[in-house]
Amino acid sequence: MKQFFQARTINLFLTIFCPTILILIIRPELFAVTVALNALQYLLLLGYFYFLASALRNKLIPGISISNTLFNVCLGIAFILLCLKDFAKYLPADQQDNLAIFIPLALVAIFIFYIYIHLGHLLASVEREENVPFKKHIFESLLFLFFGLGIWALQPRIRNIFSEPKAPRAES
Repeated sequence: MKQFFQARTINLFLTIFCPTILILIIRPELFAVTVALNALQYLLLLGYFYFLASALRNKLIPGISISNTLFNVCLGIAFILLCLKDFAKYLPADQQDNLAIFIPLALVAIFIFYIYIHLGHLLASVEREENVPFKKHIFESLLFLFFGLGIWALQPRIRNIFSEPKAPRAES
């Protein structure tokens, strides 16, 4: 997985977002292909987030403890709900209007928002070598929220973290 963290930004962007590009090229009315490609994109994106959070947690300096348990639960639930959302688009029109589709969409938003906040917190904590409060990692969380654009600012920072180990800081 370290290859993803040290990959060039364009390579990572194309790897994660190729399924969406393929859906636009292939006719989106093909049910099985569209659902499968969307599931693949969710798996790539959320899988990247899972491994990134695990690797960043391992890079935290001793004394800082940030748990990934709730993050992992949110990732799993978000993946299931996102796949159900795509499947629900192909239900008959009379069944699409009920509340059963709205509730998973609202839950997806909540779970995904937590995922972005957690990743921003981990990234900022590793870079600053301290447990940062929310107001100091809002920018990183927003970059994860708008990942299609934020990847261009995030990936060089992630590559820097996972490149050669830094020399220990001299205590003054």
